[in-house]
Amino acid sequence: MKKYPRRKSMKKLLIVGLMAALAAGVFAQAAPQNQIDLGGGYYGTDLTGVYSNFQGSNNGGQSAKYSPSLNWNGKYTFTLPLDAANTLKFALADDGWFGLYSGSKTNNAQESGQNTGLITPLVEYLGFGADVTLSLPIYYFGPTDAGGYNELKYAYKETGYLPIGPSTSLPTTNNYPIGSNNVVTTTDLKGFYKYSFDKTTWVSGGADFLLALAPTPWLTFIKPKVSGGAYGVQLDVQFDYFNAYNNNSAYYDTYLEPKLTYDLGFLNLVAGLKPYVSSRISLSTSNPAWTVSGSAQPFHDSFVQPGLAYSYTIAQVGTFGIDAGWRFAKVDNVGTFNAAGTGYANNVAGNANKNDVVPYSELRIAVSYTYKF
Repeated sequence: MKKYPRRKSMKKLLIVGLMAALAAGVFAQAAPQNQIDLGGGYYGTDLTGVYSNFQGSNNGGQSAKYSPSLNWNGKYTFTLPLDAANTLKFALADDGWFGLYSGSKTNNAQESGQNTGLITPLVEYLGFGADVTLSLPIYYFGPTDAGGYNELKYAYKETGYLPIGPSTSLPTTNNYPIGSNNVVTTTDLKGFYKYSFDKTTWVSGGADFLLALAPTPWLTFIKPKVSGGAYGVQLDVQFDYFNAYNNNSAYYDTYLEPKLTYDLGFLNLVAGLKPYVSSRISLSTSNPAWTVSGSAQPFHDSFVQPGLAYSYTIAQVGTFGIDAGWRFAKVDNVGTFNAAGTGYANNVAGNANKNDVVPYSELRIAVSYTYKF
């Protein structure tokens, strides 16, 4: 008879232990997580030397157009699971560029101090297939010389449409003035929905909106995007609508950005290795600067970039990655420069424009490291 209480005590102990284990499992699943991302890269332009003979008064060589640059970036992310289906992420990211060209060219200030960057605080919600991010990108650059402004436009294409200029020390522009400021504050809203058929097959769609807040409010771009993946293949297709203000009137540029990626790990060949081909295709423009002799000219700003991305994770150490690509830039440009390098020597098929630059190659290498704790 005295054994029954002992059995009851054992049952209670087992129940308490089981509940504690379940509670610990739930807590571990919902525990906040920290993540640190560090990276850097090199972006070299005019590797084939197509501009080496064109150091004329108006062009100054390829380095006067787009400087070879070094990039560094870092990001801290705090992930807070709300429950099994909803998660919040808070992050602060910094991305910086340093231009390596320090020469000078006629009719422009000394090309020095080509530094620019982007600081981005953000909050992200994930749940039930939705992924919504609200961020506050803050662009900064050196406004005291043409180099800082050129580097800004080279590093972040959207900044060519932000309300920057005119200034006596910047290249000629009639966009909304920024005056002596060297910071542009914007807000970026991204919203996407992903539907998974199984572990390897899925589709997603959404859009990205960038609005300049200060010094002048301005809708900068709208980018709808659709993606899909199946059997190791991923296809992303993005449409870009850039909105700008120039010569006292608004204008737009449109692009299509497709990217095809294949994960070799799907076939158990090389885990983490992903070859890809990305591109940007110019579709249309209403920019008055691309009107020659009263007729609109095609907008020349397309590229094709084949590349390889590879990542490798070491337990308790982190994930290392590298992305190397060779970009064929301005591939839809036509015409050739004259001997003086002051512009196109001819108007090929009526399509050449003095604002064009000839096609060139660009090496792009980026490395990254991620650590979660």
